[in-house]
Amino acid sequence: MGFIIVIVLVIIGGIVIWNKIKGVGGGIIGGGRSKKEEEYINAFTYALANDTIIDDGERRMLEQTRRKLRISKKRAEQLEAELQKDLGGY
Repeated sequence: MGFIIVIVLVIIGGIVIWNKIKGVGGGIIGGGRSKKEEEYINAFTYALANDTIIDDGERRMLEQTRRKLRISKKRAEQLEAELQKDLGGY
């Protein structure tokens, strides 16, 4: 029973994060960002959605995504910081 409650809470948390990013209540996607930057933000959101913590495996995935999209490390850090700020410090 406790396991089901945890799963439901994770799903609800993911929905809240996703709605915030996509525009429900003033989203952050779109604000003059390129499609590549939006794709990186989507990957970062996916990594946060499970437990709001970026673990080593998720960080490797984000680094691969960043390189594939040819986004600088500095810009990726800026995007992550903006998203975390908009999400209330996740």
